Amino acid sequence: MRLSIRLIFVSILIATIFAGVYAINMLFTQTVPQATVKPPGGSPTAVSNCSTLTMSPDIITLSISSPTLGVMNLTCSGGPAFAVTTAGIFTATIGGNCGSDCGPHNIPLEYYPLNYIAYSDWQSRGCGTRASPSGEEVPTSGNFVSLAKGDYVYCLAYFLAQYTTSSHASIPSFTITWNAP
Repeated sequence: MRLSIRLIFVSILIATIFAGVYAINMLFTQTVPQATVKPPGGSPTAVSNCSTLTMSPDIITLSISSPTLGVMNLTCSGGPAFAVTTAGIFTATIGGNCGSDCGPHNIPLEYYPLNYIAYSDWQSRGCGTRASPSGEEVPTSGNFVSLAKGDYVYCLAYFLAQYTTSSHASIPSFTITWNAP
C-alpha cells in the first residue's frame, strides 16, 4: 500500500514539474482571423449572337488514303458568335453526345481544340491551320480566362482518320455555355 502512495506522489510531482516547465516556456498564443477571398474583376457579362452556330466548312470530304485535317469556323452566319459586353473572367462548359469517343472538354476526340478568337483578328487571319489554329483554347474544367470587351468567334480543329465504312457520317452536335464566377 505504501508503494502505491509513493508511486502516486512521484507521478503527481513529475506531472507538476512538466506543467511548470511548459508554462514557463509558453509566453502567449495568437489567433489569425479568417479572410474573405474574392475572384478578380467585377461582374463580367457576355451575350450570344445566335442560338445555333454556323460551321464553315459545313461539309468535309474524307480521303481514302490519308487523314483529313483542318480547322472550321464557328460563327453566327459569318459574324461574331458572342460578344463580351463587360470585360472580366469567364469559363465554359461544353456538353455533347459523343459517348465513349469523348475527349478533352466533352468534344469527340477527332475535334480538338476548340479555340476562341477576337472577331477582328479572325477577319484578318481566319482560323489558321490544324497545325496552328488561331486564338486561345476555350477554358473548361475550372480554368478561367480574362476576356476583353469585344466580339469573338470559335475555331474548331479536326483530325479525321482516312475513310472506312465505319467512318462518322457527321460531326456530333455539342453546346458551349459560358459562365462568370
